[in-house]
Formats: sequence, structure tokens, C-alpha cells
Amino acid sequence: MHRFVVYLLILCFSLSGAGVKSRAYSAAQESEKWERYTGKGEEFTVSLPMQPSAATTYRMVRVIEFNNETHYRGNIYAAYSDGVAYLLYSFPRRSEPLTQFIEEFTNRHERIVKFLSERDVTTNGSIGKRYSIKYRDVDGVLDFYVTDKHAYILQAVGADESSQKVSRFLESFALNDRVAQAVEVTPDSKKREAGNSQDAGPVVTSREVTRRPVFVYRPEPQYTEQARREGVSGTITLKAVLSSSGKVTDIEVQKSLPRGLDKKAIEAARRIVFIPAMKDGKFVSQYVRIEYNFNVY
Repeated sequence: MHRFVVYLLILCFSLSGAGVKSRAYSAAQESEKWERYTGKGEEFTVSLPMQPSAATTYRMVRVIEFNNETHYRGNIYAAYSDGVAYLLYSFPRRSEPLTQFIEEFTNRHERIVKFLSERDVTTNGSIGKRYSIKYRDVDGVLDFYVTDKHAYILQAVGADESSQKVSRFLESFALNDRVAQAVEVTPDSKKREAGNSQDAGPVVTSREVTRRPVFVYRPEPQYTEQARREGVSGTITLKAVLSSSGKVTDIEVQKSLPRGLDKKAIEAARRIVFIPAMKDGKFVSQYVRIEYNFNVY
């Protein structure tokens, strides 16, 4: 079994300020080109302001009769645009009811997600639950749905349901509705980068910001076959910029490991989904140090 512990070390931890404030719905947002997306073998379509990345993720489920945890493989689709991170998790359903699926999530994320309110929602006849949340003190919304084959989570972080763009994302979600013009996204898809109205601007240090970046999704790097065979272990340290446009750029390897692990760490870092740091009420680019620990057990 391989275990990875991901540490995202901001260069200075002395920060002030509260959560991300909802931003006004501007003419620039209004002109964003939203398109409908789906995934291979999925039952959903959803609209997003840019093409999402797609990656494998895992759902940890406690198996009571064996008193241990089992990992179920699923997919995550993620995008960021203008202050809001959009995520959609897809997992095979294990015949569990919706309430059990929600309980598993809440137990797993209770340290970082605070549930404020809930209500029923419906799409294509499927009943789900919608929660207003605080994600690390940032406004957000969570939707949960189950079908005969899948369990889905929609997550928007950076604004609440009163935001037109968040509402547009949530209300666009459709089940068993294969739209012919939907773009199919897979982990091998080449992501089409959409334009962003914000210039990346100068890069600042953590001492200069009033709110640090909010990490919404931090994927783990995978071992290469050669590194696993040779039992390579240790730490890779990267220096990078978390751009005000929501991209991880200017990645430099400061501490390396052999057998292709540097490349795996860089690939994982590029897929991080975050809300940029803020200074004086504006999103800014910030230097960070990222560490990935590789251990063979």
C-alpha cells in the first residue's frame, strides 16, 4: 500500500482577514461562454464556464462487518473561474440510501466543512439534498444525488446560492439527460483553457496578502512503476505560483526524487483547485512551497 501525505506550506502563516466575499455579477461574467459537459460512462451533464479537468479520486467507506475501510474508485471534474471553484464528484453507488452517502461525506470532512442549512432539490425526478456551507470559512454550496448506478456530489466554493453563477452551475445539473452537444471529458482529455478577465499581475509573498489561498482540491501524486519496484521514498519540494487566474504556474523543483517522481509531483500540483489569495479586496498571485511525501509501506 502506498500512502501519500501532501503538505502545502505557505511561505508565511501569519495571515489576517475573513472568507472570500461574493463578487458582483459583472458584464465580464455575463459574457463567459458556458458549455455543457459530461464524462465517459456518466449519467449527468452540467454547465461550466470553462472545460473542467478530470481525474481519478477515491471514496473511503467503512465496512462494518470487517471493521476496516475500503476505497472505491470514482472521478472528479473540477474547474475554477472568477472567484468560484466548481467540483463534481462521481462514485459507483453501493445501493446505500442518500442519507448514508451524505453522512459518510460529513463525517469525513467535518473539520473543514460547516453545514448551515439544508433543503430538498430535484432533477429529472431524482431527489437530492442541498446544503449551504462554510468551507474553511468561505461560502459554498453542496448538492448530493444518487441514481441506481452512481452517487454524485456537486460543490461550489467561493460564493453562496445567491450568486447567479453558482446557481447556474447547480441548476444546470441533469441526470439521465444525455445532451448530444455535451463535451465528454476524460482524464486524458486536453483541457481547453478559457480566457480570464483578470491579469495575473505581480506575484506577492504571504506576508503581503490579507487572505491566504483556499485549497479546494489537492490531488495526490502517483508512484511510477519503477519507483515502486525500487522502493523509492522521500520528499519532493516544489516552488510555485498560485496565480490570481486560478492556475498553478512557474513550478520549480527544489528537492527532487528519481525514477519519474518529480514529473508525477508536478502533474499533481498543476491539478490543484484553489481560490487565489486576496490583497486589498482583489485576487493576487502568491508564491507557495508544496511538499509531497512518498512512502512505501
